[in-house]
Amino acid sequence: MPYEACRFAMIVCGKACALSVLMMSLSNQFSIVTGLDYMNPFSFGICGIVAVAFCLLIRHISTHRARLVLAGIVFALVLAWCLLVVYLKWFEPIAYVPSELVMLFYAAAGRIATLFLNIQWNFHYSLNEVGESARSALVAVAIALVLFLVSTTVGNDVATVFLVAALVTSGVLSIAVEFAGERVVRSDHSVQAVERRDAKAAVSAESHFRTRILYFGARVLYGMALGFMVSAVAAYPPTGVSFAPVALMMAAIVAIGLIGMWLYFPSGKGSLFLVAQAPVFVALACGICFYSEGLSDMGLIFAMLGEVTWTIQNLYQLPSYRRMTGMRATHFAYYEYAAQVVPFYFTAWFVSSNLAGLGIVEGSELPGSIGLVVLLVLMGYSIGAVIWHTTRYHPIRVTGVSDGPSVSDGETGMPSSALSLLTPREQEVFGMLAEGYSRPYIAKMLYISVDTVKVHVKHIYAKLGIGSQDDLIRIARGEAATKR
Repeated sequence: MPYEACRFAMIVCGKACALSVLMMSLSNQFSIVTGLDYMNPFSFGICGIVAVAFCLLIRHISTHRARLVLAGIVFALVLAWCLLVVYLKWFEPIAYVPSELVMLFYAAAGRIATLFLNIQWNFHYSLNEVGESARSALVAVAIALVLFLVSTTVGNDVATVFLVAALVTSGVLSIAVEFAGERVVRSDHSVQAVERRDAKAAVSAESHFRTRILYFGARVLYGMALGFMVSAVAAYPPTGVSFAPVALMMAAIVAIGLIGMWLYFPSGKGSLFLVAQAPVFVALACGICFYSEGLSDMGLIFAMLGEVTWTIQNLYQLPSYRRMTGMRATHFAYYEYAAQVVPFYFTAWFVSSNLAGLGIVEGSELPGSIGLVVLLVLMGYSIGAVIWHTTRYHPIRVTGVSDGPSVSDGETGMPSSALSLLTPREQEVFGMLAEGYSRPYIAKMLYISVDTVKVHVKHIYAKLGIGSQDDLIRIARGEAATKR
């Protein structure tokens, strides 16, 4: 199997397993299937401290060896946690009562392992090309949803085995991807290749600060909102999900998956799948609510569905915002994920430790109602972000362009004869048009208005004597081929 196809399969499978475990964590399926309380307030605090410590080490994780060591450490933690779960579930003596320290390790280690597995997979997703992100994101999320829903319909013993297997599989694949990436020097997804492409991308330095504030600010707010929601509804005993909504969700996932495949493979319009997929989760969340006796019963399922829609738009946008923020490929995804989880853990720690002081009393519908409102806000934001990114900033490539010669040439990334006719700014716009980028996307990357881009395009067309972007792409491809 070619390396790129193998890499795609590994990161999709690895992320799907890690995400399914995260869903089980947010919906408190851990407590249901293992019979052990997973919502320990102090475990959130420990994870928050670990996440902050990781932020201080990110700058040192810039080589294959460092990432491989990180993957090895995380896998060792995964194995230790899985062995503890197996022991507590099936081999502990009848009279044995786990100490508070053991239960704290159980909750904290599980969260930390899940945290770092998802961090590692987000890093690999950020190295994708912008056009690849739609397909890899939709496949991983769809698989993760199916895995999670299967875990809710089987017995607790089988679900525990499923949980352990998903964690171990994700850990093994994370090490395998790092080993493979180190050996394939010429991979298009190597850090070196990605950073070379980013260096040639015409991203205005003026836009970096503003984009970082908006992008990372949204992640911080999301983490705080989700942390409040999860800890507030955790005051209630975990509940299972009846078969009817599970069957409804699985049928919807299969149907949307088939539609997505039909849209993607003939025309490459995988992004349309994402736009169509996210609103379905809102309907499903409301549908599940009607199968329960009260909002609070399904609050944690709401949290899981909110994470699903957020993950869709997050994975979808990672490659674009890696370029827009002007950050190094080795660091961007780590900081991006930390911006979400640090406020999530500390907010969850504070709220879960002060439920009475915040007026959250067991038996009240308040937490469930708050959870539903937060869910709809988060899902609405995620849906809007996906649609906005798809219609405004996602590159729209002309059919067959990716199969032709590259338009890159040396440091400029453009054919020299075309360059001689254009001003420096027009050269930048020409290069991005030749790559299939939309005008709003070019405006955002160059930190200029859309109207200004249209003026540059008009001048480019006039100087080159062309009338469409297709003609421009043919000129770029023809001159690049001539140079060869």
